[in-house]
Amino acid sequence: MERRSFLRRCGGTALGIAALQTATVSGRMLASGEAEWSVKTNGSIGGSPTIVDGAVYTGSDNRPNTPTGTVYAIDAATGDERWSTDVRTVDTSPTVVDDTVYVEASSTIRALDAETGDQLWERPMGGAVETAPTVVDGTVFLGDANTVIALDAATGEQNWEFRTQELNASTPTVVGGTVFVGSSPNVKDSDDGGIFAIDAATGDQIWHHQTKGYVASAPTVAASSVFVGDEAGNAYRIDAQSGDRLWSSGTSDAVYETPTVANGTVFVSAMDGTLHAFKISGGGQWSTQFDGYLGSPPTVAGDTVYIGTTTGTLYALDTQTGDRRWSYASANESLTGATVSNGVVYLSGDAGHVEAVQAHSDTSSTGSRVRFGTFGHTNSWAGEPVEFGEIDFGGGDQQSEPQPVHPDDVNEGSEEREVISGKEQSDGESNQTTNDNGSSDDVDGSDSGPSNSADGTSGFGVLAAVAGISGAVVLRHRHDEQS
Repeated sequence: MERRSFLRRCGGTALGIAALQTATVSGRMLASGEAEWSVKTNGSIGGSPTIVDGAVYTGSDNRPNTPTGTVYAIDAATGDERWSTDVRTVDTSPTVVDDTVYVEASSTIRALDAETGDQLWERPMGGAVETAPTVVDGTVFLGDANTVIALDAATGEQNWEFRTQELNASTPTVVGGTVFVGSSPNVKDSDDGGIFAIDAATGDQIWHHQTKGYVASAPTVAASSVFVGDEAGNAYRIDAQSGDRLWSSGTSDAVYETPTVANGTVFVSAMDGTLHAFKISGGGQWSTQFDGYLGSPPTVAGDTVYIGTTTGTLYALDTQTGDRRWSYASANESLTGATVSNGVVYLSGDAGHVEAVQAHSDTSSTGSRVRFGTFGHTNSWAGEPVEFGEIDFGGGDQQSEPQPVHPDDVNEGSEEREVISGKEQSDGESNQTTNDNGSSDDVDGSDSGPSNSADGTSGFGVLAAVAGISGAVVLRHRHDEQS
């Protein structure tokens, strides 16, 4: 699900102050899951951070009683602000290619100089834009309410427009000269739901795959296949060139987030707080459920998958087993997704905090989400064209049809809880993993317990709890209406 949509439905509130506030930790070795620094921006943040050339790029929503949001460039090592530029409301992740920051800003798309923040060009889009720009081979691809648009990256001039009557396009993913977008129309039983494949050069439709439920998030691509989840609670693998379905599997709840494919595994966030891991070739691997909902996409660095919840907790899990390695209690009440660069996890969320958390590794996010620059990325994405099969993420051939995962098959863990940094969070023994053989293994969490944010800021527990519940009700209501 696009970040702005999720925060709006959850009732996210912008909490504004006049300038960035920075807290650093120095003079001691940090454990995994401890913050190196934390900064507070002027509003809520609706997209995963983008980390390129030692800078963290992010955009905030508008401050209370002001008409503008802000794009920030923050030093990745220290948390110091390099520059900030006022723009209209920023809902999603910036994309940084060729020293240029591309960002959607309400009903416009803007290009900013990555070194100074100065505006290079601006293009009005004629309506609200809530998707992140994807930049490939000198072209900016953008999803809109009923269109997919391709713009010249140097000038902002329109190359082509793809339109259907009821298309509600997600952030585009571009691979093999093809633009893949999910569609979640606001019209019951619309024929424009599912996934569209569009020629990146001409804007012509190549194929359309109708899924069982609407697709609210960007598809991802690996092993010449498209992977996506839908609102009806299914995960899909679809042939990228023909549009034929290779396999599908039920999940424990609706899927509103972009899947991530890495190390031969498809990681899918379900709304009920369950992270599912499917083998890319077919078959379930493991499922782990957390307190709260999963309102952010997973990211993978090395052999660790990172996922944030609407309780404001970031979890680091073993990619092969789902066992918890450590967790971190964010100053945000709802996280928008993490991006890992050189062993540091960068995250943000509804309360406007950008945080750098030590992971004690030398890895960066390598999964499909960041490798294609669709929703927060690192230096690994430079806007170069990628062909089908060029990056397979350990794909291999299809072997078996995954079995559906039902809510009753996922262990919820114990009810024991402890209060951490002003918010409730599961203790180290409350998370459990369900393996593909149906057994359940307790996770001891002995590596490191959750830590407070570096600036010691307490969370806004009551507000976030109400917002999370209200957002879930809206999402569930829409899902039930379309069933």
